[in-house]
Amino acid sequence: MLFAFVTAVLYSLLVRNGFPPQSDVWDYAQEARQLLTGKGFTSLFTYPLHIADDGPPFPLYWRMPGYAVIGAGLLAVGIPLPLGFLLVGIVSHAILVGLVFSLASRLHSSFAGSVAAAIAVACPLLLDVYNPGMSQVPAATLVLLTWILVLRRGSSGTFAIAGLSAAAAWYLRAESSLMLPLWVAATLTVHIGAAERRSRWGRAGAFVGSYCLALVPWLVRSGLHAGGSPIRGNPMLLYTPEYPGYSSARSVGHHLPGMIEYVLAHPLGFAVRYVKDATGYVLDLINGLGPIAIGLLVAGLLIRELQQTRLTATEQGRTGVLSMSILILAIPWQIAFLSSLERSPRFLVPIVPIACCIIGIAVAEAVMRLRARALLLVLTVLLAERSATIVFQYADARRRFPILSQASTRELKYYSEPLGKTDLILSDVPDWVAWHSNRPALLFPLWSDLPKLLDRRRVSAIWLSRGAQGRSAADRDSGWVETLRRIGEVPGFRGPFMLSDGVRLYLPL
Repeated sequence: MLFAFVTAVLYSLLVRNGFPPQSDVWDYAQEARQLLTGKGFTSLFTYPLHIADDGPPFPLYWRMPGYAVIGAGLLAVGIPLPLGFLLVGIVSHAILVGLVFSLASRLHSSFAGSVAAAIAVACPLLLDVYNPGMSQVPAATLVLLTWILVLRRGSSGTFAIAGLSAAAAWYLRAESSLMLPLWVAATLTVHIGAAERRSRWGRAGAFVGSYCLALVPWLVRSGLHAGGSPIRGNPMLLYTPEYPGYSSARSVGHHLPGMIEYVLAHPLGFAVRYVKDATGYVLDLINGLGPIAIGLLVAGLLIRELQQTRLTATEQGRTGVLSMSILILAIPWQIAFLSSLERSPRFLVPIVPIACCIIGIAVAEAVMRLRARALLLVLTVLLAERSATIVFQYADARRRFPILSQASTRELKYYSEPLGKTDLILSDVPDWVAWHSNRPALLFPLWSDLPKLLDRRRVSAIWLSRGAQGRSAADRDSGWVETLRRIGEVPGFRGPFMLSDGVRLYLPL
């Protein structure tokens, strides 16, 4: 855990000035500021498809409140954001690696735990340079803690604590609820001897009861808005042939089909997108674990079958097989569900620790045959290869998502200072704009929908970074692409005024 802590500190020093302007971390930060200043769980950022119903500050429908609450606590004690989120990540990373060691050790041996922890220490999916400071690692830590609790012997109180841990993970990342059926299955099947069959329903009831009880406050609160749905829009439509890129999120007044409606209308398009995303998730997971870790897994499986894995005395026989089976099932389970919604490597983070444990257990006996020097060499190369990957990805992230400099921050504050507190700023980086200007920001709409938006809302500025043209191209929005390519005018606005970092500013006539 200490080594993982140091590794996370070095990672944080690397990325501390590398928060991309497109990152959700800016929205989490300004949500925390809204909470701290008494404005409730609201945001100064939203999408065009919501703008007809909501006015600034916008009630949140697509975020879970846990990370914003943590951020508000950091601000309250004087820790600035988003840097404070890196501190949360450092502590979470250390605890997560410790839990990986604990789970693999209990299911197999302390040596298996050491190998699993070594794989987890520098996994680029846990130390994400593309989206630093996000909520995935804290949520994954709670998810893994839940797994450890439901796979152990214990009283109903233990399983009630497991339910609270699962609920806390849900408050950070809603997709953690995908594991709920597997957790319930574990409470009903693992550690069930003849004397325990009568109490298994009590354990399952304690887990589900505490989980649901902890969810009630948020479900009641969100039920007061938008018919009880905490999520607005349809993530399934992202990057489909009919809705390329984020074009559905940038629409104004369009009918967006529900999931079932979309699948029935475009079954082939959905099937192609599902297979593509599932394949992408598998490749992302393999890339995140690293070729050396995968090589160790293959070597271990070639030397002896997985079912011959030596289990500790407390985890022998049926219990150990069930625990391993449910853990292994969690990986395709997560990928299968998320492939129908949205693909992003960050959604793999909750199952990465499980994969590390499985690899550690599978290769333990094979690796133990190595001499001490050879073992040290293997682990050294493993960590060096993963660290080099992080350094490479950091350079790639800077290239793909250029950072907006302090000059851009100063210019935004200068131009936004005269604006009213309810006037909208349209931008391709609205999270960044909302945090730095403390003004409402909206993801710039499709070119064809801009007149409809201007009829409904007062827009005081359009602030577009160099990435706006790429985003418009991904959305097949030829109007914005052509305007930005030839530095054209936007009807109703004067400009563009060329600012630092290639930013284009348009102001009303």
